[in-house]
Amino acid sequence: MNGTTENENAQGALNIVCGTVTDIPDILLQQEALVTPLLETPAYFKFFFHIVRYSNGSGNEPASYLNSMVSSINQYYEDTDIFFLHAGYDEILSDYFANMTPNMYAELFATNVQPNVINVYLLPNDFPPGSGGWGGRADNIPGTALIMAYSNFVIGQSTFPHEVGHVLGLYHTHHALEPGGCAETPTNCTVCGDFVCDTPPDPDLSNTGYVDSWTCAYTGPSGYSPDTANIMSYSFDNCRTRFSLGQITRMKSIIDGNVPLQLMLFRIAGPDSICDTGTFSVPGITGATYTWSVGTGLTILSGQGTNSVQIQSNVLTNSASISLSVSGLSYLPAGVTISRTITTILTQDLITFEGIANKFAVPICPGQTIMVSLLYNGQSLSIGNPYGITSAQWGPAAPGLSIAPTTGTPSLVSGSSCYVTRAPEGQLIGGSVSVHLVDNCGNRTGQYITFVNC
Repeated sequence: MNGTTENENAQGALNIVCGTVTDIPDILLQQEALVTPLLETPAYFKFFFHIVRYSNGSGNEPASYLNSMVSSINQYYEDTDIFFLHAGYDEILSDYFANMTPNMYAELFATNVQPNVINVYLLPNDFPPGSGGWGGRADNIPGTALIMAYSNFVIGQSTFPHEVGHVLGLYHTHHALEPGGCAETPTNCTVCGDFVCDTPPDPDLSNTGYVDSWTCAYTGPSGYSPDTANIMSYSFDNCRTRFSLGQITRMKSIIDGNVPLQLMLFRIAGPDSICDTGTFSVPGITGATYTWSVGTGLTILSGQGTNSVQIQSNVLTNSASISLSVSGLSYLPAGVTISRTITTILTQDLITFEGIANKFAVPICPGQTIMVSLLYNGQSLSIGNPYGITSAQWGPAAPGLSIAPTTGTPSLVSGSSCYVTRAPEGQLIGGSVSVHLVDNCGNRTGQYITFVNC
């Protein structure tokens, strides 16, 4: 092992100070309590590793070690329903970064950045004693990247999940004692401490004599009962094994509202609707085997067994599912199963009129005006709706009826509603008004509504 570590005891258990800056306002502070997560589970995040070596290619672990890292962190996170995939790696051959000092972290975070992944930088050394070094550092809370010093990903296995916890929005359990922190009580636990109510106050377990490294028992000052097994504490590496339920809820709530984290999830990319054919794909994962399946109305034309398929829509159906199973991952034996639903072709039967139970007999009196609003599959026609509907076109109207546009609602597609007016005199004969929906494929499907004498 290269370099040295801080606070290494006789058992070899590491107690490393984290370098993540935690004086960062909590993005969930405006909530009275953590919401029930909307994130579908399980969720899969993509890691891209950057192995830092000396310019001659020496130093650090072989690339084959990365699967072991991912396997280890998946075990730490298995109770969270959040898992991680190995999406690739590169090597940074640089004496400058191989010998980096703690204050060079911003430069490394800006090097070889890959989009839509958690960028993980692995150093070939530890920082020298007295340099103010750290075992790991996330770029932010929540974040997009982290740096690991050598001993803390080779030996200090819980330091890696600790730093990923910061990336997913968690603070230290002793955050009350850090800059920007405030003391936690039972009544302010969502706005003070680590902003999680089921993690007890923590006096900072990195202090000498606060944790027995053999039994993991708390041996610090009275008045505290910290969880020495919590991954976000400064307890010894061999003691840290779990997250609290509140921390799991918080991570999922953070993911729900954070666009960069959403983009890091392993999901099926492709169009929301298919006019005829469409291409759907996932990022390539090293060593993966891909098995695609589709619902009624869809056919896989090509790409089965790869990370990208071309799919054809061939049946008049409103929506259908696309699913993918990924296997062959040594670090995630259960594999990955994800799916999404797409719109295929608009269907006439799903067009209805809000508040009108019988579209074949809508009473209208001479001179009366009625506003008619469209629904599709029971939903208003909002802009960006999942059915690809871009506009509604009214007419023609039967003799004795006239159509006029409404002023419209900015959030709804053009033509979502109209005014139908009956002439002041005369009888209605075949009093129908037609409407056609147009989708982003240029397809049209129609429906009509019939007005009768009141």
